[in-house]
Amino acid sequence: MYVIDNLINDPHWFIVNVRMRLTTFLPRFKSVSEYYRRICHSKSRVLGKTNRDFFQKIEEGFYRSETKEDEIYIFFYFRFKELKNIYKDLKELSIRIKKVQFCYVVISEIWRMTLTDKILLETNGGFNFFQKIRKTYSLTCR
Repeated sequence: MYVIDNLINDPHWFIVNVRMRLTTFLPRFKSVSEYYRRICHSKSRVLGKTNRDFFQKIEEGFYRSETKEDEIYIFFYFRFKELKNIYKDLKELSIRIKKVQFCYVVISEIWRMTLTDKILLETNGGFNFFQKIRKTYSLTCR
């Protein structure tokens, strides 16, 4: 069973697409992994909660990036522990991402993934193109 089967059948997964100009990204961040760390480990507060505290709501995930012309695109896949207040949590996540560095953020359900990601996740070994977050290494073993 490939990774995509586990994702599509689980309503807890969401895609967060981030887009920003390279001229904004490169002077501020050394890499995409540093950008991710700033988002999830920041001690800045939104609604009285740090990003570190907020990211306890996210159980696992992974991401990849690509550049097109003068922009960087980062595709985050996050699995939330609970769906109770999911739309509030997704809006708050968007605010937190923009607070680290203003950018264009689009959040969508898992079935709206890009064709590139679908191909990678359907292919044996394609998951290796992504950076894993937390316990996502177990995704390929389910």
